[in-house]
Order: sequence, then structure tokens, then C-alpha cells
Amino acid sequence: TTKLRDWLIAHGPLKRVEAQLVAAKTAQESGQLGLAFTRYNQVSKILPDHPLCIEAAGSAENLAQQAEAQLAEVETALAHKPYPEVVKQLNQIAKVYAGSIFADNARQSLKDLLNTKADALEARARAAKEAKDYTQALQLYKLYLTYFSESYRYPMVKAHLKALKANLQQREAN
Repeated sequence: TTKLRDWLIAHGPLKRVEAQLVAAKTAQESGQLGLAFTRYNQVSKILPDHPLCIEAAGSAENLAQQAEAQLAEVETALAHKPYPEVVKQLNQIAKVYAGSIFADNARQSLKDLLNTKADALEARARAAKEAKDYTQALQLYKLYLTYFSESYRYPMVKAHLKALKANLQQREAN
């Protein structure tokens, strides 16, 4: 039975392990780190106690640590790097780690950053409106709608702008 087991592993799952390990290494060498991570992770689960699967688990862990370090670096950079540079870094991470949880994390960080910037601009627009600086409020709302179309508050800000315009037109008519 040991010979049969060894033969089945060598010609069944192990054959798949070797092919997928080569595919993972190829993806890693070509810079597709998300795909490589996913494949290494899949390989590591086929025969967890086999040396090739243990190697794959180590490679997956190394890529995970690398991705987490890059994401942490971007989080730290938020305080002292310009917004467009941070966005560029997050987009690059999402691209390189496409197909993995790290790309999802980068995209979520992008959404969070976008919403934070959008909220700050909306607050400025509301403050201008409350100060009765309608020209400034209109400008800021228009900027919001131009640059933050993916913000979660976009529809509400669009409604604020529409209401403000209608209000101003009604005042001019009177």
C-alpha cells in the first residue's frame, strides 16, 4: 500500500504541485505577485507535509510579508506624501498584487483615502455655504463632483449643489 500511495501522489496530486509551483514561480518572476501568492497558497494546501508544499507555503508567507510591509509603508506615507503620490502607490500595489487579498486591501485603502479627502472638501464647501460665501461653496462642490465621483457621499453632494443652485437662482429672481 505504501508503493501505491507513493505512486498515486507522484502521478496525481504531486504532478499538480510541481506544475502549479512552476506557474507560481513564473508569475513571481514576471512581477505578478498577487497571482504568485495565490498559486503558492493553493499549492501549499495540496499536500501540506510534502517538501514542495512546505516550500510553497514559505514563498506565500514571504510575499504576504512583502505586501503587508508595502501597505504599511503607504499608511505611514499618508502623513507626509502628497495625495496623488499615495494614490499612485496604492494603485501600483493593487496592480502588482491583483488577484489576492493584498490588492483588495490596497483598493480599500484607496476608497478610504478618497472618502477622507472628499469629506474634507465637502466640509469646506458647507462652511463656505454657512458663511454665505456662495461663490466659494459652488466652486468647492463642483470640485468635489469633478474629483470624487467614486465617493460614497457623491449623490448627496450632487443634491446639495443642485439645491444651492436652485436657492441662488430663486434669490436672484426675487
